[in-house]
Amino acid sequence: MKITNLLLLFVLIIGLQVTATAQCTPDPSVSTSPGIYPDTLIDGEVGSPYNQVINLVFPQDTMVDLGLAMINADFCSFTLDSIPNLPDGMTFECDVPNCVWEIDHTPGVINRGCVTLSGTPLGSIPDDTLTVIVSIDPGTFNPMTMTCDSLQGVPPAFLPLIEPFLTQNYRTGFRIIDGAMSIENELSASRLGLELFPNPAEQNTFLQFDLPRTISAEIRLVDQMGKEVACIYEGQLLQGNHAFEVNTQDLSSGLYMVLISFEKGSHQLSQKLMVQ
Repeated sequence: MKITNLLLLFVLIIGLQVTATAQCTPDPSVSTSPGIYPDTLIDGEVGSPYNQVINLVFPQDTMVDLGLAMINADFCSFTLDSIPNLPDGMTFECDVPNCVWEIDHTPGVINRGCVTLSGTPLGSIPDDTLTVIVSIDPGTFNPMTMTCDSLQGVPPAFLPLIEPFLTQNYRTGFRIIDGAMSIENELSASRLGLELFPNPAEQNTFLQFDLPRTISAEIRLVDQMGKEVACIYEGQLLQGNHAFEVNTQDLSSGLYMVLISFEKGSHQLSQKLMVQ
């Protein structure tokens, strides 16, 4: 009985380890166009565990115009070389060994890969953009043997010319929020790119801004006495770009204020609006 219990415990431990380090699976529902998906990742937070899967769609075999000649560019494999600006405390793991994807040249096949980003970020990314550097191994595909011979059939004189094509930099938006950052700094007008245009306005104007995260908000238009003239929006706003039309054609000429209140008044922004 003790041996059985020990074996059961061993199986459970191994199962937990496999689950904890499980690799991602490429998502066949993302676009068939070459690139990285999604183009903007969920925000991370300094000191908080993070786990996110990104999908890669690799380009198909093609012809490369080198100016002097057109050469056939068969792709034998793609290798994720590095994610140079991945925050300290985070690592990445691919769905294939050593992050080398061998290309399937079967007609109609879309070659895909995926990468799991995980860990606890210890700092932010300066430009809020994650860079994924992928190198390409070109060659010649033989449909008879279904094999790809690396760099075979490429004239040596052309090798220096194709080198610039052999590295692809994929980029996706990725923000690491410092939990210690005050809401005043995080949601300042400059960080949101707050804009009211046209201003002065006659018939209407548009309020635009870019939210770093999903948040509740109330947007109201008030006159110089602080009296509410219109409720422009009230509810939850998702992370990303937003634009609201403000109808001004029935308003008297004069100065008004657009008031934006976040998280039930915990932070407010205002923008002057002149109506002609």
